[in-house]
Amino acid sequence: MSQHQLYRLRTLVAAITVMFVFSACGQPSHEFTAKVLEGDLVAYNLTGTDVDGQTFQLSDHKGKYVVINFGYTTCPDICPLTLVELASFYNQLDAEQASQVEVVFVSVDPERDTPELLDVYMDVFHEDFHGLHIDTPEALDLTKKAYSIYAEKRIVDGDEVNYFVDHSGGFYVIDPEGQFELFFSHDAKADVIYADMNYLLGG
Repeated sequence: MSQHQLYRLRTLVAAITVMFVFSACGQPSHEFTAKVLEGDLVAYNLTGTDVDGQTFQLSDHKGKYVVINFGYTTCPDICPLTLVELASFYNQLDAEQASQVEVVFVSVDPERDTPELLDVYMDVFHEDFHGLHIDTPEALDLTKKAYSIYAEKRIVDGDEVNYFVDHSGGFYVIDPEGQFELFFSHDAKADVIYADMNYLLGG
């Protein structure tokens, strides 16, 4: 190869390299709508009774993204609206992506929300979703503290049966290593949830 041909080859390679660099720079990085939780903080090992009566432990689901939402079945507004959006998001996933995601609804009203009732309630939204009953008040208190969840019974007009539970909104995404990854506000819409999760899932 002559010096002239070698020079032309080097020039071509350099030009192609520059094109690739600018092409890569032109690809915008994903901007998360959810709050990104940094610091490699391991999530508390959430444990309770699943809707099928089996023990559920967060640690058993490593290798998947676990979406954790807190609420109760007689919640009049936030809980059902959030679950509708989560179901819509989940239905947008392809089969491979869905196999990498678990959605868990943790009851903050274990007095009324038995595993059997949670089973019926979750089926309203999606048959793949887990409804979780935390078995003791002490375990629920530990869980609420670990996930910074506020939840307190509110009795109206002395009615101790048909009470409300005032509680925090929003939901967490735990990464496959069991660490906190994202936090979505309670009013996050399905398309927004899907965009962030699709990015995490490599879509």
